[in-house]
Formats: sequence, structure tokens, C-alpha cells
Amino acid sequence: SAVVFDAYRSEGEALTLARDFVFETVGAHRIECRTFADSDLRIACLRRLGAAEEGRLRRSTRIDDHYVDQLLWSIVRADRLN
Repeated sequence: SAVVFDAYRSEGEALTLARDFVFETVGAHRIECRTFADSDLRIACLRRLGAAEEGRLRRSTRIDDHYVDQLLWSIVRADRLN
């Protein structure tokens, strides 16, 4: 999913199609995604897709000379059906 989100983060329709493909064709139960805590564009895309923020991974990734937080997001198949 990270590749899809990176390649099409500003293309809401492409993300919606990818999400639906994963649930309807692949039959997945859950999609997970991590994003940097300060990545407003990606966070907005995830929210539009119906993703729920599950938690913060504090100082989980090193960028250059410092560590940054990531947010863990998910979309669960049952949530989409309700």
C-alpha cells in the first residue's frame, strides 16, 4: 500500500480504486499504512479514504540526523460495509 499512496497521493480517485480492489478483488480484511506525523497531504488522503488513525510511533524513523514520529492508519473491511 505504501507504493500506491506515494505514487498517487494527490489522486483521490486512484486511491479509492486501489482500496476497493484490495477489499473486493483481493479479499483483504485490513489495509495498514504508516505516514510521517507532519505529512498533512497524506493524512488528508487517508481520512478521505475512511482510514482511522490507530496510533503514533514515537521517533520511529530516522531522517538525516534526527528521528521523526510516524502515524499508523488502517481501513478495516467491516468498517466500509457499515
